[in-house]
Parts: sequence; structure tokens; C-alpha cells
Amino acid sequence: FFILNQPEIKTKQFTQTMVIYIDSFTRMEQHPGRQRSRATPITTKGYDFATHSRADRDTLIMPHDVLILEGIHVFADPRLLSMMDIKFYVDVDADTCLARRVERDIVDRKRDVKDVCRQYLATVKPSFDKIIHHYKEHCDVCVMGGGENTVAIRMAAAYIDVLLNK
Repeated sequence: FFILNQPEIKTKQFTQTMVIYIDSFTRMEQHPGRQRSRATPITTKGYDFATHSRADRDTLIMPHDVLILEGIHVFADPRLLSMMDIKFYVDVDADTCLARRVERDIVDRKRDVKDVCRQYLATVKPSFDKIIHHYKEHCDVCVMGGGENTVAIRMAAAYIDVLLNK
């Protein structure tokens, strides 16, 4: 997810990602101050991709003008869906996804190629076909071609600008 104040929106490079768990949003949803104008900070657990487990660190998330969620399961919880102003599904072909996964897991997570391929075939691809692919049904906009789709990026920025200037 990315958290931005209004002046950062046009200049922020969306390159850093973080994992956030639905339980953090459950706490946010249940808090009486969840309205944007009275938002309160929340805490979420970190994640260790090398060990596939929660990390021993917490991340404090302060209220901001815009919260952009990123991740494969952001459409999984109806309560979270109901809090979203707009929902984008980024559709990237399977070959591109596999190539990115292999590079990331070998370079960044220090895994070997056999382990990456085994996990992909055993869990990632079947889960995508069974679960993730169907998240498209919840989106308002399906972005084809991933982050290279500059028309979709400009459209999203314009929509956020409209919401902020209401």
C-alpha cells in the first residue's frame, strides 16, 4: 500500500510496497473514527518473505489523504471493499508474472530456481486460477498490461484529484 498526503500525489513514485493484513483494517473498520476526516493511526505486522512468516516488527500507519492498497488479496474482504472509493485490478499475463517472480525470488529473496518453480506450480498458479483471477469481478476498472499502462495511471490520478477536491 502507499500512503500519501495531497501534495505528494503528483510527484510520488510508486515503487515501495508493504504487506498489510486484513486484521489491521478490521480494527480500523471497528474504530468509530474511521471516517477519513477523523482517521486514527493503526499498526500492522511486518512480513518476512524469506521465511514466509510474520516478522517481529510492527509498522505504524498514520492517517493520510490517500491510501492506495496494493496486493493480491485486497479484494478478499467485503468490509475492506466497502471502504474503497475505486477498485483497480491490474491484469498482467501469466508469463510476465512468472518471469518477475523468478527474478524477484532468486535475487531479492535468495531462493533457488527449483524451489521457486516448485512453489509456483504447487500453490501459486492453482491459487491464481481458483481465487485471484476471480477478484476481477470486484473491480471498477481492469487495467490491462500492468504498470506500463500510462492511460490507466493518468485516469487513476485524475480520479484521486477529483475526490480530494470535492
